[in-house]
Amino acid sequence: MLRQDLSELLRPVRRVRGRASLVVVAPNSHVRQLTMQVTHPSTIGSSLHAQLPALLPFDASEAHVQFHLERRQPINGHHEVVVSLMACERTLLQRDLEWLWRSGWMPTAVIPSALALVQVGRALGTIGAEPVVLMDIADRRTTIALVDAGAVTYARDVALGMEHLIDALTSQVSMGDRTLALSRPKAEALLRDVGIPHEASTVVGPVQIPVATYLAMIQPVLEQLASEIRRTMTSGAHATTATPPTRLLISGEACRLARYDTWLAAQLGMSVTRLTCESLLGESGATAAVVCGAALCDQMPSRSLLLPMFHRRRIVTTIAGYLWKTLLAMTLLIWLGTGWRMHQDQRLLQRRRELEAPWVVLQPAVSLQQQCETYAGVAQHVTKAFSLPPAWFHQLAKAFPNPVRLTRLDVSATRAVMLEGEAQERAQTAEATVSELTVWLQESRLCRDVQVGSTRRVEADGNLVAFSLTCQLTTP
Repeated sequence: MLRQDLSELLRPVRRVRGRASLVVVAPNSHVRQLTMQVTHPSTIGSSLHAQLPALLPFDASEAHVQFHLERRQPINGHHEVVVSLMACERTLLQRDLEWLWRSGWMPTAVIPSALALVQVGRALGTIGAEPVVLMDIADRRTTIALVDAGAVTYARDVALGMEHLIDALTSQVSMGDRTLALSRPKAEALLRDVGIPHEASTVVGPVQIPVATYLAMIQPVLEQLASEIRRTMTSGAHATTATPPTRLLISGEACRLARYDTWLAAQLGMSVTRLTCESLLGESGATAAVVCGAALCDQMPSRSLLLPMFHRRRIVTTIAGYLWKTLLAMTLLIWLGTGWRMHQDQRLLQRRRELEAPWVVLQPAVSLQQQCETYAGVAQHVTKAFSLPPAWFHQLAKAFPNPVRLTRLDVSATRAVMLEGEAQERAQTAEATVSELTVWLQESRLCRDVQVGSTRRVEADGNLVAFSLTCQLTTP
């Protein structure tokens, strides 16, 4: 049931639980300041644990303990150290932390309620250098703390609170010829409205309860609270200065109990002042001193009672959260980069498609241009190598009128020319055309010493004759 209540209570702020700072008040906590003599500072822990059974108000084997070295000084070969001891019941703390963990929350720190009260007193300027007693009454717990020079010297939690006063008012009492048993809501309203009745009052509340009967019902709880204050002051007297505290600050549900401060002042013989956080939190801070102080203690990690197991859980969860965010960011970047790349590829593909249609039209012209450039390069090379003018090639290719196609032209370093080609049979035989070509080369002075190498029919019944000629270039 508590886990469900916690989940419902923290639901409005669940979105910030990954980065929120959650400070838990330790259950049944105990704080005290000790002065010890040790041979070496490294033995403080072992010496302190040996004394725990006598120091703690609960079973030392079930305690979760932290200590903080306040100051030390060497004396006669030893070290006098002042240690601040904090402890609480491990089982109860582990239960509360586990419930929070299962509700999705990671506690940042665990502090005794006494430290929270001191932080509030400092923030409000109500705690100075003089000794003072703090008391916070909760539903079923009361924290009583001795403070000296602004530091807690002794503090304990008592299993007593406002619920015990309400329980006392709901018990059956005899009033003359009738028996009275208040319901819980009526008891709460009566306690809130009446508190400690005026001395002149004879009856209280709508049901007209005699004052003597009303006081007899709540007096045992009130006197037990006063007795616990005296007991705390006595037990913690060794840790304070020689001056006993003369001022008591009350907070929590005690601030709602009318004239309770006056009654306590008469019982204890000291001034009593209400400690509220209304100046910090408004009306809701009237009974929220511990909650307000817990928020102020957020920056005190060295004074935390957080169990190591839950501290490691928080570290692992925090690292996992950062890794998850990093992986998410990397995934998003990769996704965006892939999308951008695909978009660019689509644009290039579209542009390629737009250019393909003109390319189909222009490709033959480009191929022809490349061939022309190749032929021009070859002609330029031959012209340069053998001092032949371009007109020689033009005359060889165009001047001879008969159907002859040259397929090969070789010019050696000695200016010997090897011609191969095909002659077509039209008005005369192909062989006659080859002979006419031989005579034409000789007469046109393109070559000299022209000789026919070979002739053959490309096909047996065709009209093409393949031939080869050799000659010698004329001197330019």
